[in-house]
Amino acid sequence: MDELASTQRLLDQAQASLERARVAAAQADPAERGRFYFDYLRATTDLNTVRAGIDHYLTPSRGAAALHRGRHRAVPPGAPLMGMTAGQTAAFTAAIGSP
Repeated sequence: MDELASTQRLLDQAQASLERARVAAAQADPAERGRFYFDYLRATTDLNTVRAGIDHYLTPSRGAAALHRGRHRAVPPGAPLMGMTAGQTAAFTAAIGSP
């Protein structure tokens, strides 16, 4: 997770550098621009896509499971079931075929 957070910071730095380069290119003399064109809008879109993917991964789509509290253990064989006497438990388990 730390690596992804670090990657997001690097994406922010890349975005800032890209914006500075875009401004410098817009202010440059057209004769000095050359015959190549850098698509700043597409580069920004690509950075935003990567950023959104990392955000989606880091943000769970559902709530985290809560810790279970209480006494969660199996009832030992022959122990009375909740609210039943030992005799009632024996009759119940015999009726349902429980081992």
